[in-house]
Amino acid sequence: MDNDRLSQLIGELYRHADQADGWLAFFSLLESDIPTRSTTLMLENTQEKNGDVMLNRHIDESDMQSYIDYYLKRDVWSAELIKRPPKKFHGSQELSDKALLASEFYADYARPADVRHACGAYIEDPSQGRAFRVTLQRSHSHQPFSRDELTSLDAFVPHIQNALAIHKRNIDGEITRMGLEAVGRIVDSAAFLLSPRGELLSHNSMAEALLKRGIALHRGRQLRFNHPQLDRHAAQLFNDLMAFTDNKQRQARRFARIGDSDNGYQMSVEPWLIPSIRPGYQELGALLQLKPNTLRSQLSHQGLRKLFGLTASEASVIQSLADGCSAAAIAQQLGVKESTVRSHIKSSYQKLGVGKQSELLSVVFSSLARL
Repeated sequence: MDNDRLSQLIGELYRHADQADGWLAFFSLLESDIPTRSTTLMLENTQEKNGDVMLNRHIDESDMQSYIDYYLKRDVWSAELIKRPPKKFHGSQELSDKALLASEFYADYARPADVRHACGAYIEDPSQGRAFRVTLQRSHSHQPFSRDELTSLDAFVPHIQNALAIHKRNIDGEITRMGLEAVGRIVDSAAFLLSPRGELLSHNSMAEALLKRGIALHRGRQLRFNHPQLDRHAAQLFNDLMAFTDNKQRQARRFARIGDSDNGYQMSVEPWLIPSIRPGYQELGALLQLKPNTLRSQLSHQGLRKLFGLTASEASVIQSLADGCSAAAIAQQLGVKESTVRSHIKSSYQKLGVGKQSELLSVVFSSLARL
């Protein structure tokens, strides 16, 4: 590949680094110089062996999903690639034909998809756990990628890396902007915007105060809490939510009470759409809110009435339930019969569209803090 053609392709890459169509146009032009059946760009967790295909040319989406869900963990070629130096293209011929052709990956995935040869490079160091992998595939009618072709592809590696960095900065800026706008409206709880991997993307001023005091921690981009109970409940709620959104369980418990009514916290986690590193897509993250019980305020009482159409008595009962009080204790506090309290609870079920107390509190905890 001559220098003029190389410059043209690099220019195409940089011009559209933040657009899916631009990346696809770059790969299309590249395939005209280095014949390729299909090309994929994947953000891969190299330790857990899972990933997300950002871009894909010429492979059916259902086949790609099958690869992500199952065959990635059985891909003998990618297992060999991860052993090779990053930021350099390597051909699949570096893995013996005997090992490839005898594998489940080849028999059940690559061969039916007419993939026989491949080359690929990790654009970021896979030893760090997460890396971008670019893979080019050829069919049975082609020859393996030659050394000259691999050398030409190597020239693009630093530019692909730079283009990805540009794109990630744009996405990070969009996440911050969207996150700040969203959490900025939350005034009575500490709010943390999390990625599907639990990374802290954005937070509000109350959350910043917790970070400065060391109650909340930001370790390796992950949100953690210094208090063991808070940390455990946050992890459990987040994992439950991700299992729920992945359709791996029918319901997610999205709230928790930690500590007593004077010194404890109310915690809730709910789905939240955020921009994806994959151009043109969004992914489902999470909004975690932490509210000290001492911040129970008139706004919350008014919010309950406004949001759910509750009477003053119903709002008082629900507020006390949220503080962990029993029906008997609430009746004593309000100076009414326990049957009256239960009547208020039952009528609140109807207004909130729920059938039991845990569902009622889940709706309240996930909705009230945004008023």
